[in-house]
Amino acid sequence: MSVRAHTAPPAPSPARRPPRTGAPAAEAVPVGVRTATALSVTVLAAGGVGHALMTGLDTGLTRIDPFKDMKNRPQAEHGMNVLVVGTDGRDRITPEERAKYRLGGAPCNCTDTVMLVHVSQDRDRASVVSLPATRTPRCPSTPTSPAARGTTRTR
Repeated sequence: MSVRAHTAPPAPSPARRPPRTGAPAAEAVPVGVRTATALSVTVLAAGGVGHALMTGLDTGLTRIDPFKDMKNRPQAEHGMNVLVVGTDGRDRITPEERAKYRLGGAPCNCTDTVMLVHVSQDRDRASVVSLPATRTPRCPSTPTSPAARGTTRTR
């Protein structure tokens, strides 16, 4: 005959919760996780809307190649183009410097120098085109351009 020991079922530990009944509690997901999720969804939605708007603007543009008939253009390469824009900053120099460089008139804080610099891919050549700031360059005419509507002006 075998002897079996009879033991009582284990008592529930005080740290253990009774099983839940009904709907889960609202605090099951920490507030930080909810905030991060809401912020991520907002950023993604804003990015999507911005992309859609910019794509719509970009596809609505009529593009033309103003250089398509030029035969003496250099070969395409992967150099670097830099737009250099200088402003009239006579208000930041001393009266002695104004006299030395013969600068008259009042400062206008306007653009007075515009240059386009192209540096070749191997960085051994640079080409500079200076665009006069007192003249407006002529752009090829398109059906929707100001030139086609007769509203162009030069300074």
